[in-house]
Amino acid sequence: IAAGGFNRFPSQLAVTVGASNYGGDADYHCDGTADEVEINLAFIAAASKNNLVKLMGDFTNAAAMTIASIDNLFIDGSGATITCTSITAISATSCDHLTITGLHLTATSGTKGLDLDACNFASIIQNTVTGFAISMEISNGSDSQFVGNTIDGTGATPALSEGIYIVSGGRNTLSNNVITTLYGTDTYGIIAESDHNRIINNLIASLSGEDTVAGIGIDADYCMVESNRIENNASTVWSSAGVFIVTSATSVQFVGNSSYWNGKNLLDRYKDHHGAELQNQ
Repeated sequence: IAAGGFNRFPSQLAVTVGASNYGGDADYHCDGTADEVEINLAFIAAASKNNLVKLMGDFTNAAAMTIASIDNLFIDGSGATITCTSITAISATSCDHLTITGLHLTATSGTKGLDLDACNFASIIQNTVTGFAISMEISNGSDSQFVGNTIDGTGATPALSEGIYIVSGGRNTLSNNVITTLYGTDTYGIIAESDHNRIINNLIASLSGEDTVAGIGIDADYCMVESNRIENNASTVWSSAGVFIVTSATSVQFVGNSSYWNGKNLLDRYKDHHGAELQNQ
């Protein structure tokens, strides 16, 4: 339809997008240049259909895939790879009940892999994100889940490196994610700057940086940090920790976490986190 792509074989079940190396039928076919054009058209088409988009093959994007004000959208990226450079891969705004699963986002010096703004009840499940300064970010969104994702910072060259960043919003759950090989001046595997979030059973390892390096950073109240394994994280200049309490944090619970070879298990900058319980192995 645009950027060299074309539209064929309308699907009765899902809006399908085929990359240039995909030889099967699809609603939208891409040509390997600015593939986000066809993908964005598929998102819009799905909003008037059954809200399901299926991506197939290996895509190359020159700009962000954008989703705006589409609720209940389900993006199935099983087996699909999207490659980009120095951009945000997916930007979603005001999309409640958004599901993204099975997608591989990869970049060289990428800005953000997934940027969610004002998206509530999102499900980000079993995706792989490689080479972005911030792999996943949520702002102004609540009640979302990030489950079973694999995040690798290889190829990113940021000043700030974060695996999953909760900027604002609450009642989000981050569980069973694997976050490795991030590098930046400040580096966090997971950082929560909003209240009432649950960080459970994640593996965070091999982070490095020149200033603060922490598997988990907490700058919020009433969070639960439970059964995470944090290991082999190191700073070359300042300090590294399994968990870093950035400012005062009220009623944060730390239960059953494992912290190995991180400098310090718990680094509390202000020594006043008011009732936080540390029960690490």
